[in-house]
Amino acid sequence: MRVAKGSLVRLHQNRRAAAQDLFYDGQRARVASVYCDVDGNTHVAVVLTDDTAAALHEWYGRLLYFAPDELSPLDSEPPDPYLDSYGAGNSGSHHHSKENGS
Repeated sequence: MRVAKGSLVRLHQNRRAAAQDLFYDGQRARVASVYCDVDGNTHVAVVLTDDTAAALHEWYGRLLYFAPDELSPLDSEPPDPYLDSYGAGNSGSHHHSKENGS
């Protein structure tokens, strides 16, 4: 499975998850970034699309992290209008608003 910043995915808990992580199972999310650690493991950082504070969470780095096998791409689903109105997938859009003071 291939995802990148801005990809829409569905979350699936199929690893040993903490109890609170089980609440995210089945939720729709948008990929904020993809990281590789020094051991070669890939971690996908996401924000929930149903979270009204998603843009804020992404701005200050409060992201949820999942392994690639815990995600399924949602390319066939239409974009979330809430996220589109805040520039989802537009690289650096949150930095511009901070710099401009808005």
